[in-house]
Amino acid sequence: MMINLMRWYHREPTLEDILSDSIVRDVMEADGVDPQELAAMLREMAGHLNAAQRSGARGKPRRIGCQAERASG
Repeated sequence: MMINLMRWYHREPTLEDILSDSIVRDVMEADGVDPQELAAMLREMAGHLNAAQRSGARGKPRRIGCQAERASG
């Protein structure tokens, strides 16, 4: 684990760094969270945010992913 920590000591951790951390993986497993599904959802959200920033979109943010499913359900 020390090697993993040293990889991002002087920078923000990447999504891969966070999802590969043993404690994070244990918590996700206990909560029934699939790491690949979470990573895909977060990348999709990042893509939406980046596209909105590039287009200069303003206004009320819309719900994406799990939040939208809960709101409609």
